[in-house]
This record gives sequence, C-alpha cells and structure tokens, in this order.
Amino acid sequence: MSLPLDERTGTQQPQISHLPVDVHSLDVAEECIELAEAYGPPLDEAQKITLRSWMGIRRDGLWAARTVGHGCSRQNGKGDELQHREAWGLLLRGERIIHTSQELQTSVNAFMRLVGMFEAHDDLRRRVARIRYANGEQGIEMLNGGSIRYRARTGPGARGLDDIAVVVYDEAQHLQREHVAASSPVMAVNPNPQLILTGSAGLSFSEVWWEARLNALRQRGERFAYVEHTAEQCSIDDNGRFSSIRPNAADEAAWAAANPAYGSRISREFLAAQLQFMGDELFAREHLGVWDALPSMAMASGAKLPEVAWRDTEVAAPPQINTGELTMAFDVEVDNSFAAISIASGTLADAYVETIEHRPGAGWLPGRIVELVQRWNPTKVVTDAGSGAAVAILGEINEHFERNRLPAGVVQVMTSSQYRAACSAFLQAVMDGKVRRPIVDNDRLLQAGLTARERKVGDAFVFDRRNSPDPIVALTSAAMARAQLSEPSTEFAGGFHDLSDFLTD
Repeated sequence: MSLPLDERTGTQQPQISHLPVDVHSLDVAEECIELAEAYGPPLDEAQKITLRSWMGIRRDGLWAARTVGHGCSRQNGKGDELQHREAWGLLLRGERIIHTSQELQTSVNAFMRLVGMFEAHDDLRRRVARIRYANGEQGIEMLNGGSIRYRARTGPGARGLDDIAVVVYDEAQHLQREHVAASSPVMAVNPNPQLILTGSAGLSFSEVWWEARLNALRQRGERFAYVEHTAEQCSIDDNGRFSSIRPNAADEAAWAAANPAYGSRISREFLAAQLQFMGDELFAREHLGVWDALPSMAMASGAKLPEVAWRDTEVAAPPQINTGELTMAFDVEVDNSFAAISIASGTLADAYVETIEHRPGAGWLPGRIVELVQRWNPTKVVTDAGSGAAVAILGEINEHFERNRLPAGVVQVMTSSQYRAACSAFLQAVMDGKVRRPIVDNDRLLQAGLTARERKVGDAFVFDRRNSPDPIVALTSAAMARAQLSEPSTEFAGGFHDLSDFLTD
C-alpha cells in the first residue's frame, strides 16, 4: 500500500556504528552499490551505509574490516545487503563463499533469491557454470571460478571445505562459538578473507552476537565494522559496563528509529497490528531491535560472586610483576573442553590475579607450564586434588619437568579442604575489594566470575565446574593461585598432597 507523504519515515543512520580505522578507498563499495541498482530496485540509504562500512579497502588492497556485521529487525533489507555483497564477490572477484543460517530453509530462501537475480538477466546467467539444487547441496558455481554454497549451521556447516574468501553467518542471534569453530577455519589460507554477521535483536544466549555489539559500543577492533539499527539507547560507562534504556513500544518515533524501511516497505498499520498481537516485550525485540539481557546478566541470578563487586575488581593498569614473585595454578574442565593457567601476585590483603592462558583441551598444558615456570620462577604451581581432569595430566607434567630438569616439588596438589578454603577466601576478597584483575579482550576470567555456580560441601562451598553454564577454570585457577600468596596457615593445616600420590600406577 502507498503511504501519505507526511507520514514518518525510517531513520537511515544506524544508532550504533563502529568503522575500521584504515580505509583508503570505498570504490569497491560503490561498485557493489552500482551493480545492485543495475539489476534491482534502488537501495535504501541505510543499505548503502552498511555496504560502505563493510567494503572499505586499505592501501594494500585488503579489506579494512575482516569481520563485519549488521544488526537490524527483520524485513529491513539485510537479506538484500547480503545478496548484493555475494553477487559482487561472485561476479567481480570470483570469490568462494559459504552462506550459513541457523536453519536450512533460511539459507534456501537466500539461495533462491540470488538464483532469481541471475536467471532474470541474460548477461548474468551466461556467467554461471552450474546451479546445484539438491537438498543440502544448494549452490552456484561461476565460470570465473567463484562459487557460493548454502548451509545450515545445524548440519556439518563448512567442514571439509578450504580456501573460502567469505563466510556469512546470517541469523547471528543464534550463532554459537561451536558454529564459528566448525566453519571459520576454512578461510585460513585465503589472503583476503571476510567474515560477515547479520541478525536481529540478540537473545539471552547470543554470546557471539553480543560480543560483536559490545565491541562496537566500546569502539574495539581496528579491522572490525558493525552497524545496528535499534530503538534501544545503549551506552558503556567508564568502567566498561553496558546499560540501556528501552523505548516505549507504542512510540512511533521508536518504530522509525529501529526500522529504516518504515514508511516504504514496512507500514504503520502493519506494526500497529504486530504490537497488538505480540504485546510490548516481544514487539520490542522483534521490531524495535531491543536485545534480551546480556548472557552474563541472564545467568547472574544463580552466580556465586556478586556481579557489581566482581566487576569492580577490574584495573586498567596491571602492577609490575617480577620473576620469582608470583604463584601459579592450573585447572581443567570436567569434560576436558578447556584448561586454564592463572597467576597471582601481591598479598592476600591486596592480591592481583590474571588468567594468562585459556585454551580448548588440555594437551597443551604440560609444555606451557614448563615454559612459564622457566620464565617466571613461580614460588608454587598448584591444582585441585578434586579436579579429576587436572589430576589425570599430572604424570605428563612431571615428565616434562624431569625432561627439562625442573624440580618436581614446585608442582603441588591442594587437598579438598584447601580448595574449599581457597574458594571461600576468594569470594570474601572480592566482596571486600581485596583482589584485582586486568581488563582484557574476550575476558574468560570475567565471564567465569559472572556465571560460576556453587556446590555445597558441608557448611562450605566450592565453585562448581560441572553445573556452571560457562567454563570456569579461569576462576578456579585464579582462586587457587591467590590462596598461595602467603605461607600455609591454619586454614591450610595438614599440608599439600605429595605429587607422588598421583603418579603411581
């Protein structure tokens, strides 16, 4: 339907914007826009802004942004942006592209739209070598060597493919780190890859999508571009904490702010009916770009550490740490999914803790511990006797120590009572402001502290590795390292386990 000329129209400028720092030219972005409008209707200004944010080029000809994103409510043209970016890559660069969505049908819909564009124009159709329609194998192959394949992230994704120039994560609000791990390595050998994320309002479990949004708000990432259209007023305070003001769901100004296509493809009558049908909460998420709570906030109700006190432990400038003036601890998740090494320095009354390694698996631990011991000469290296996955690797750690002629006595195993005391003491130190930690990107220690649950052990507790929603070995290793900052006292009566207790056949 046509709308009266005096009706409000959608805001074209994104409310959240982060652009890469080293853009020399937007020529290819303009080339993409010209191509899009030569074979389709004119683009909205908002769509042009998105493509320009994505497609800036450095002086060396590489993408200024290797990771790009656009957050916007549905039906506002994100699919068109992806289609035109992909068509440009296929036709003018011969790129090999993987397009993924949460569900196969969403990818199939995107496939059929691009096929329709090529089949509607003879000059484009003549440049196509083959179109695959088989279920799960949908894709287009070009005569110039370019190709695009469409996949669902719930299936095998991009495993088995290589030398991919572009990976698209549509429906990024459902994207999980496991999906990224399964598909992004296909770009490893490409000299100029680009990863594209598009999605609507983030959900409480949208960890990857939330990370992109927060990085944009914090203006982090030199080779990162992100734009978002939302009626939510978002900000980051001086301590790095996120806050937002939700819009009035019935306010037409909010409708226009969040929907660039408002007044053209999206009518006032449609949104009014959607508000009545959905109610305020769902309408705000689906049509106003209002995100669910941060994953850490959504899970904070069951967390052991108080969130405000835990966030207040951040320090911008870590203290200087000298060789021989720190303690070290390591831990492994119960399923061996992650392992971590943390250090502590200072005193129990003013401790500094930092997770210096957090990686998948545990096979890397022995070699890395030896390297760190050789470099930093910690007074102790400890782990928890109750951590079966950590204890299981002690034999290999001991072998590495012997091979490198390091004293095995440096590595000690905390008793169950010592570990309980370390957890309780760490909680108290956080509440009393007697522990500090650094501000770092992708902060595993911060996230572990925000989400770690407790497991009751008599009248005490321990941080629960098994039932916490996120890996918490960054936190448990930090708590153990802090506990070693003074000589054993009455809380550690009985001494440590001898390492030989765990090395017998």
